[in-house]
Amino acid sequence: MSLQLDAIIAAARTQTGLSDFGPWDPFLQAMDVFIKSANKDGALSENGEYGVQQQLTAGAAAFLLAVNYRKLFPQAFEQPVEKPVFILGLPRSGTTKLQRMVAASPDLNFLPTWQCLFPVPFSGDKTVHDDQRFEAAAIAADQMNSAAADLKTVHVFEPEEAEEESALLQHTCLTRTWSYYIHAPDFVSWLNTADITPAYDFLRDCLQILQWQDNKTGKPWVLKAVIHTENLTMLTRTFPDASLVWCHRDPVEAVPSWCSLIAQIRGLFSEDIDAKKLGAEQQQVLADMILPGVEWRRQNPERRILDLSYQRTVKEGESVIRELHEFAGWTLSDKALTAMLAWESANQKDKHGRHRYSLEQYGLDEAGVRTAFAEYIAAYIQ
Repeated sequence: MSLQLDAIIAAARTQTGLSDFGPWDPFLQAMDVFIKSANKDGALSENGEYGVQQQLTAGAAAFLLAVNYRKLFPQAFEQPVEKPVFILGLPRSGTTKLQRMVAASPDLNFLPTWQCLFPVPFSGDKTVHDDQRFEAAAIAADQMNSAAADLKTVHVFEPEEAEEESALLQHTCLTRTWSYYIHAPDFVSWLNTADITPAYDFLRDCLQILQWQDNKTGKPWVLKAVIHTENLTMLTRTFPDASLVWCHRDPVEAVPSWCSLIAQIRGLFSEDIDAKKLGAEQQQVLADMILPGVEWRRQNPERRILDLSYQRTVKEGESVIRELHEFAGWTLSDKALTAMLAWESANQKDKHGRHRYSLEQYGLDEAGVRTAFAEYIAAYIQ
């Protein structure tokens, strides 16, 4: 048994009762490339194959539902996504803490996990809250948190918590997200020269759908995805008035932390995980992610970016909140500050246990990491 694109498309059409993929055919082409690569090199377990099939089917269904939503509510797509803030940078650099802390403000818009996984109402109606989507996301989050014993010490999936939009972009198969979770080298090679414009168009469309269905048009968005770091040209072209916040951490600490996360998530899909091979692969993945961002900044010095160190994000919550609000041009109300600091107090580092990892676990060493990230370290790590 193996993944089959035709079966996924058929299942999505059956689930939704829809057949028109509209402008999103490029996603089906990308999905086909990913499927062939995953079948060839992913070493998927039976449970892993089922999980991938379910997620790809959810993605195909989202494309169908989004096309139908445009037909039902064209006015939703006339509403601008105004001055969003995007948090980016190396994974494991404090991006999740920053996003979730700031998203606790009642004055801001954010993407909760359940809307990342299922951005369009199943019914096609303009609805504020779709219980079917929420329940499906809650089940998925519970399965993720319980399947890997130590996953909660690294990253907790909660249906109502802010989550990065890479989970939404993953549906398109036009970003690297799937390749973090599944070993798919042919897919990565293909993606290096693919046009990812439709992925960011889909992100904008989904944000328009979400702010429309939740009656939050005009409310500022706080968003986050580390994959934007390598796609800054596309991100700023799609959202020209966006504010960018770049979180920094020494790669010597960030790389093994990331490897630990990826090893646990890959273990949900495959029983064949070689830690040393994963380490070498993921060190290159992160270098390929961060170095294009460094070069983009060199070529676009006029672009304002707020740089935040991991140490400040972890230890100086109120100071960081105030600086981010000033940078974004947001008014900071007492109510919002209280809510954000309450979230921080309730979600201290190591709340779910201490995350333990080392370079040696993954066949890496400090000298090799510093060489791979030398340009980034010289520019941004003190």
